[in-house]
Amino acid sequence: LMAVLLLAVTFAGFKVSSDNEQAIRLALGQSNYEAAGEEGPQYFASEYEDVAELRTDSAELAKRIQREGIVLLRNADEVLPLRKGAMVSVFGKGAVNPVYCDEKTAASSVSLKDALEAEKIRVNEKLWNFTQRGGRNSFSGSVEKSMEEYSEAAVVVISRGAGPADLFEPAYAEAEESGEPVAAGAKALQLTEEEKELLAYVGERFEQLIVVLNTENPMEMGFLEEYGIDGCLWTGALGTNGMTAVAEVISGSVNPSGRLADTLVYNSLNAPAAANLGDYEIRNSKVKYGDRYLVYAEGIYVGYRYYETRYEDTVLGTSSRSAFDYDKEVAFPFGYGMSYTEFELQDMAMEQGKKGYEISVNVLNTGDRAGKEIVQFYIQKPYSQYAEKNGMEIPSVELAAFVKTKEIEPGESARVKIVLGEEAFKSFDAAGRGTYIIDGGTYLVTAAQDSHRAVNNILMFKMKGGSEAFSGSGDGGLVETADLVRDTGSYAVSSQTGYEISRVFREADPAAYDTDYRQLTRSLWGSTWPVTWNGGSYSAPASFQDLLKVSSKEDTKAEAPVYNKAHGEKNAGLVSLRETAFDDYRWGSLLDQLTWRETYSLVRKGGGVVNEVISCISPQAMISADKFGYPSAAVLASTWNTELILQMGQMIGEAALHAGVTFWQMPFLNLHRTAMGGSNGDSFSEDSFLTGSMAAALCRGPGGKGVIPVLGRMVLADQ
Repeated sequence: LMAVLLLAVTFAGFKVSSDNEQAIRLALGQSNYEAAGEEGPQYFASEYEDVAELRTDSAELAKRIQREGIVLLRNADEVLPLRKGAMVSVFGKGAVNPVYCDEKTAASSVSLKDALEAEKIRVNEKLWNFTQRGGRNSFSGSVEKSMEEYSEAAVVVISRGAGPADLFEPAYAEAEESGEPVAAGAKALQLTEEEKELLAYVGERFEQLIVVLNTENPMEMGFLEEYGIDGCLWTGALGTNGMTAVAEVISGSVNPSGRLADTLVYNSLNAPAAANLGDYEIRNSKVKYGDRYLVYAEGIYVGYRYYETRYEDTVLGTSSRSAFDYDKEVAFPFGYGMSYTEFELQDMAMEQGKKGYEISVNVLNTGDRAGKEIVQFYIQKPYSQYAEKNGMEIPSVELAAFVKTKEIEPGESARVKIVLGEEAFKSFDAAGRGTYIIDGGTYLVTAAQDSHRAVNNILMFKMKGGSEAFSGSGDGGLVETADLVRDTGSYAVSSQTGYEISRVFREADPAAYDTDYRQLTRSLWGSTWPVTWNGGSYSAPASFQDLLKVSSKEDTKAEAPVYNKAHGEKNAGLVSLRETAFDDYRWGSLLDQLTWRETYSLVRKGGGVVNEVISCISPQAMISADKFGYPSAAVLASTWNTELILQMGQMIGEAALHAGVTFWQMPFLNLHRTAMGGSNGDSFSEDSFLTGSMAAALCRGPGGKGVIPVLGRMVLADQ
């Protein structure tokens, strides 16, 4: 019996090792084949012969991205930047153990203490050592005494990492260590009791209190007022040399130019999507992996598309003021960010040209130091009778373009120019035409410095700035108009693929199974406000359950695939189709050459490796999700600098060439549906245009080096 078992194990081991041979060889650093004869053509060559030089340049680029991605949220009485020689005390576990993009980057990075001291800011070493040893809020007498000497400012670092299924591990760990109940959902976006105690303690002892938010998800911001925070920076998850960039901003060596890629609020549970965020069961489903559901009752009203639309409706009187108070909801709007200088937008102009609407605006630096500004262009589409009748939801404003300027010197200005094609004015008419249309009417275009000022510009243009509900400031002179005629055909076909655009997921619409279901609409904010659908436990009808089933039956009418057949004297090599269109018939001929085993191996095996296919001379290809030391996707988006992100993509292409990587896993394209999303740190923004712009720039880079970017998690995976 033992011999039989041993024999079975031997054969099983042989099968596993042969099926995964290439993955095993790769892990051991062994090649799958040897080159014979002359060396073939090299289609993609690295600009770096020295890998050390590549690493140095990559690290420098990561620092540049971090510099431009840091967002200055508050700067009361110009507490920042700190002067050279300032003596400061640094608090918080996040200071000594910050959140990085990955563990590898964290292990090789400079500490905040060393980074600040490199900027000639003196750090309280006794306090730093106390925190580094795991000390909490019970400071010894000698540590408290040291704070008296290093009292010019207190810097408190609050860190949060993101996790799957809206579970935030750092907040959980802190709660467990301090004996508090385990926090869930929005609780992780709030301060822990220990953090509250620390801010209260520090606030009593220091005149100037600066908070660094080293967080992947947007925190709830009420603590700024509650604890009298003077200065606040958001850094996101850091990349290589990330703390160096943070110290440079604190010292003023770098003027912050990041802008928020998400709306920061006081209560994240007030977002429309929050009512349907969780783990909801189909209690009568017996289908494997088909017993859960999620309802997107908020529709388009995610992030600023909700907050700014509800705000405008309140100012215009179409929504009750008692039901919504913008200043109690929004702490910092989408696109917001401060600088150590001031900018003013002036002299906006728009005229129709050959390729669309040519728009320009002047950016004047009215402050006393050089800096960069981000000009954001928003469109307001008409919320017409047709739109309201057919449920075509139109937000108050939508981001349509943006430009990050070069550095502008004090007193100088730069003219920013863009072109908006007519396609930018289209809307998706889901319930009516089931495709994109342009609704007839007057469209408004404004240049602004964040989404809230964009709406205020439009309200001032409409002469509604005198309303009691009006909050902030605006400039009606930064608004231009365009009168468009109704067009239901031009944008019903994709300009990129030529395919018709139509509505999908009709069968998944809750309204098909629930006559009382209404998706959120701005025409009836109150009566359509989302609630947890079916209380989180749904008894599905048979028609719905049928949709959950995945057919495992063979298609008896399907044409059997061809294996091991050459269409010519010899097998064609994969490289011979290098410039061939994806729908060319020769791809089918190439696939006919594959053996059954090769086909099975490609589909079923891998483990991060696309196996070598001998029959069509296709070498093995490695798949990697390595971040290569760059900051998180949320930080990339907060730079609002597509040129910089393109350079990052190109550098990743270089690194991938040297690492033998063919496929690179991109950051996710999910929108930040709520602040509680577990993948928010690995995706860009709450806004689709900013997300698309950043992803497109990042995609273009690796392709130039033959590295294929892999897009993942675009929809329906935002928890």
